[in-house]
Amino acid sequence: MALSDKLKILYLTRIYGFREWAIGLLQRILFVSSSTPRRIVIHRVAAFGDAVVSLPAIALIRAKFPEAEIDLVSTSTEGITIADVLEASGIVDRIYLFKKRGRAAALRQIRAHGYDLYIELPQNLNLYKSIRNMLLVRFYLNIPAAFGWDRGRLKRFARTQVDFLSIPREIDRFRQMLEKNGIQGPVEFPIATADSDKKYIDKLIGKHGEKPLVGFLIGGKLAQKKWPLQNWAQLAVRNESRFDFCLIGGSGEMKEAEAICDAAAAVRNFCGKTSILQTAELLRRCTAVVSLDTGAMHLAYAVGTPVVALFSTRDITNKWHPYGMNNITIEKRVDCSYCFSKHCADNICMKRISVDEVSAALSELVSKQSPIR
Repeated sequence: MALSDKLKILYLTRIYGFREWAIGLLQRILFVSSSTPRRIVIHRVAAFGDAVVSLPAIALIRAKFPEAEIDLVSTSTEGITIADVLEASGIVDRIYLFKKRGRAAALRQIRAHGYDLYIELPQNLNLYKSIRNMLLVRFYLNIPAAFGWDRGRLKRFARTQVDFLSIPREIDRFRQMLEKNGIQGPVEFPIATADSDKKYIDKLIGKHGEKPLVGFLIGGKLAQKKWPLQNWAQLAVRNESRFDFCLIGGSGEMKEAEAICDAAAAVRNFCGKTSILQTAELLRRCTAVVSLDTGAMHLAYAVGTPVVALFSTRDITNKWHPYGMNNITIEKRVDCSYCFSKHCADNICMKRISVDEVSAALSELVSKQSPIR
């Protein structure tokens, strides 16, 4: 190991260590422990993918406190919210969704409810914001017991962190936090689909023949995370004798989906035709999926469907890789990796993922499954 890497690791471990010490000390000063809480509020800022990876932690909290009233606080976004993902799960009693402009009113509503335990499922906050939020919970919301804040994440020396430091999956990060506070158990995803959703998917798919059904998840907000559209079409054409293919996503992906279907006529377009829980059922029917770094990718492995995940390296992505052993992640490190940029000139890290290697990974995953799911 080069001396420069050793110095970077020393810096990172010292900063992370100080953050953990400071947050732990303040939690012990501000909050008491609570072994039998009656009213629990969980906070998680969650878009689609964030919501799915939160499910096992929320399920563990419910299993630990089956008789408690458990509510969840999150942000209201234009896209899919945690309320959509938790629909019909039954693991929380109430969900507060608020926008930044309505934060003060939401906080007053939470304070009036009289919670006795607050659990943070933490984002990557800096030390200042974590301390601010702890003080807010204790002295404004007047909640006596709380835990969950962690050291956050540094963007500095990203390559060194990926190469030499352990970066747990987001699901495992939550489990580790809960275990420190006496809550433990297996990873489970409480995603329930109604009979009506199953019947709808039966009708949508119809009889797709003897070939395994493979889903393409092409969505995502950032252009830097996109794989070239022609590659999706080439992947389908190259494998159409072995697999049936379908595009799964929201109405926002419709234009891209149509372009793929124009180039690969055998691909079926289901974008914009399913709700979240119907999407979960559709993913469950797939033998495997090929996916970008998108919320639906997390939903796929959550329902047990193997994933070939195609990741950009603009960010430290390890913690977002698909959870479990029966998945394959493909990503390419290039000179400009871990740039954290919102704009990219040519998406070189995604363009370097070849159709050949994705096809090989897909074949590997499908060979491990039964012929038809």
